[in-house]
Amino acid sequence: MSVDKSWGGKVDEPSTDAPPGTLATAYDNQRELWVVIGRGDLKRVANSMTVRTPQTSQFYNKTVKHEEVHEKQYVGNGIFSDLYQIDNVMPRLLLLTDSNKQVLEQKIFHAVQDWRAEQFQILRQRNTQSEIEAHAISDQIAPKYIFQLPCMPYRQ
Repeated sequence: MSVDKSWGGKVDEPSTDAPPGTLATAYDNQRELWVVIGRGDLKRVANSMTVRTPQTSQFYNKTVKHEEVHEKQYVGNGIFSDLYQIDNVMPRLLLLTDSNKQVLEQKIFHAVQDWRAEQFQILRQRNTQSEIEAHAISDQIAPKYIFQLPCMPYRQ
């Protein structure tokens, strides 16, 4: 059986989106500014795994095990477990202020997006090591590939 180039899988990085009203904000009467006072409902949401290899393929179990390693890399002592942690973005968010609540919410959104982009760059720098860890498990599962290409994290 041949392997289609679109097969494989992916694990998305954890979600930390900050829609308006997510963070705890309040109006500071002394400074006459809206300020961030806490994390509110902002949280790190577990990543999701997608397997594009058909279940009927001889490579399905191999793909699943490979992607499960990537999933585990975001928790415990995994190579990505320190990424996308809310406590790491909060110092930056607590500095944000504005006289207009909606503008503050826009600043929050953009600050989180910038931080996520920075986190993604760190993830990319660690990608080779993460692939070594995943292949150490999946390469042991039959059948063996004729050649092996590393998968890369990407955004859709």
